[in-house]
Amino acid sequence: MATPETNAEEVLVDCCSVWKVFGTQAPAAMRAIAERGLAKREVLQEFNCVVGVSDATIQVRRGEIFCIMGLSGSGKSTLIRMLNRLIEPSGGLVHVKGRDLAKLGAAELRRMRAHHIGMVFQSVALLPHRTVLENAAFGLEVQGIAKADRNRTAEAALAQAHCLQEATLASMDQGFAAYGADGVLLACNERHRDLLGTTPGQLRIGVTTIAGCKVVIAAPADPPATGHAAAPSVPGPASGGHRKLARIADEGRVTYSITLTRCHARAGGQLPDPRCTPGSVDPAVTQADVGSTICRPGYTERVRPPESQTSRAKHGVAYPAYHIPDGDRGELDHLVSLELGGSNDITNLWPEVGPLPNPKDTVENALHRAVCDGRVRLAAAQRAIATNWRTAEARLGLS
Repeated sequence: MATPETNAEEVLVDCCSVWKVFGTQAPAAMRAIAERGLAKREVLQEFNCVVGVSDATIQVRRGEIFCIMGLSGSGKSTLIRMLNRLIEPSGGLVHVKGRDLAKLGAAELRRMRAHHIGMVFQSVALLPHRTVLENAAFGLEVQGIAKADRNRTAEAALAQAHCLQEATLASMDQGFAAYGADGVLLACNERHRDLLGTTPGQLRIGVTTIAGCKVVIAAPADPPATGHAAAPSVPGPASGGHRKLARIADEGRVTYSITLTRCHARAGGQLPDPRCTPGSVDPAVTQADVGSTICRPGYTERVRPPESQTSRAKHGVAYPAYHIPDGDRGELDHLVSLELGGSNDITNLWPEVGPLPNPKDTVENALHRAVCDGRVRLAAAQRAIATNWRTAEARLGLS
């Protein structure tokens, strides 16, 4: 398993291939998932276990509001409770400020939670017998800060509340999962139930930020039961291995469905930023017609854009967005390869820096053969390589 990027100055939360399987046979179920690529339904039928989070990989950077959205039961709360080990992951790595949470002992974990991770639960977590000031200073009290000092810090934060923009406060109450915070609150020195212009949720978030926590985890509120799933604000829901790839028709030309800004490659440049490069596929390639498209000789040459377009996308868009010097050696790679029905949209193109040919090529070839031989479904291969090409063969049972 790859070690996640742990630049604690830039990346506050770094999760790599995180799983949670509930049930008494969870270890056996995890082995079967790794060895045989079982789907959620098969895990339930064979092991009587429920997959709560499957292969989720996310990063939350300093100053970022990161939203995880989905219907009730989709795994939102399970995922964020693994960010401070309220729930133990069944697999994968979770780093917070450069520390591997799985390696922390009980005392170290308590210190990490008290000083660096704030948790805001769905239900009201304020103390009704305390004033707003006392609630706001509670995190510092837990840290052992003297009353006069903690009240002074809380009062200063409360005084800054009127400088906050309403848009920022509004966004904080819409179910975000983690926020690299420096302190945010809008309140007054009254009992919290009498606050005007401040929700209890905003105050609970302020309690964690005043305590100096750089990571605030807020339990997501379930969206209204409208019968329609909420669109995720970042590519990929909590179940990272089963996200739905965008379908973009752009045969023979580079298209730009999004604008790339501030992209950060993962795993030493071997994996793209899922916010910038989530992957996308050509709707003209389906399971029913692989024999006449991707499995027919000459297909990729027919749909590949001209070099003039890929060169512009590489040097004029992708390199600047990923902060790569123009002279660095590399290629503009299709995350979902053309031979697997990938699109030519910028959401599927990323600058893969390193030696050529790169090791991803052998994975693409293996998945292509498996699809054309009928051993793997096209959609499964596309999802696997878009999620993490380094684990795609294992996930599909090909290695």
